[in-house]
Amino acid sequence: MLKKILSGLFIVFTIVVPVFAQNDGVTPVGANTAQDLYAPSVAGRGGFTTSQGGAPASALNPAAEGEAQRIIFDIGYLGLPGFGDEGGYGFGSLNLGAIFPTKYAVFGGSMRFLRSPFDSFPVETVFHTNLNAAKEIYPGMSLGLGLNGGYNTGNTWTLSGDLGFRYNMGTIGPLENFTLAATARSLGKSWIPPMFTPAAGMAFDFFRIR
Repeated sequence: MLKKILSGLFIVFTIVVPVFAQNDGVTPVGANTAQDLYAPSVAGRGGFTTSQGGAPASALNPAAEGEAQRIIFDIGYLGLPGFGDEGGYGFGSLNLGAIFPTKYAVFGGSMRFLRSPFDSFPVETVFHTNLNAAKEIYPGMSLGLGLNGGYNTGNTWTLSGDLGFRYNMGTIGPLENFTLAATARSLGKSWIPPMFTPAAGMAFDFFRIR
């Protein structure tokens, strides 16, 4: 039953939501890199479609935690200092999130508050929430759905959906944890990231210290 529901929601998001997608013709500078402020764990290594690590990873790819076996809580803060001609200190980003594995799927959510006073990073003030569900449909292969909402001082309210896919294929030759992933994010009215942001990636462990 859950697989039928997920399949149906995938079709709805894919066909219906893009029809109403809009961004008021405005995309702030830094909208595609603001995701690196989603959490300290993302800022250090960067956020990718193949990433895992709780609620912040699920906000980037709703299928990220389809294999999760434990509850994970996440809270973090990142300051935003000014460089060059723009001195001072911006509020930065405050985030809170969690994922909850169940026998049906892995459910999660997160919220974050982001503020930048700098002209070089004019994302302005953003409050963003994310709900997601992921299901492992085959060993190592997960599908996910996400729903985003929020408010910002750039184009007021936002509401969009995310689709996600992640497949850890295991070891292929000398490459361990060979992973493929793809997402279609912001299917709707969005500010960060911009409307309809597809992404795909590949990751693997080439060196592994045992």
